[in-house]
Amino acid sequence: MLVGQHSFYKVEEFDETNCSEMRPVFLLYSKADDELHGYGLNVPGTVLDKRFENPELAAIEAVMGETPDCIRNISRTSEIHLLFEDMRHFMRLLYFVFFVSSGN
Repeated sequence: MLVGQHSFYKVEEFDETNCSEMRPVFLLYSKADDELHGYGLNVPGTVLDKRFENPELAAIEAVMGETPDCIRNISRTSEIHLLFEDMRHFMRLLYFVFFVSSGN
């Protein structure tokens, strides 16, 4: 299931860093009105939980468009999409992106 426009942080630099600087979070924008309406989490490997997707490479390429080589070389990945009910979810995302994932 394609859930809006996926926006990956600094995707243009993925190949330069061999995906080592890739953040596990991506933002989801509505294609209808370009508004932020959720986010998703990527994890390497296969998560065996019905809430996670385990997309094939063709699905990843369809979402990303021009897909970096280092993404193509990852054997498996799992992702989950989380849609906002209100702005509290967005504030949790900001906390995760700026404090938890950066090691601060």
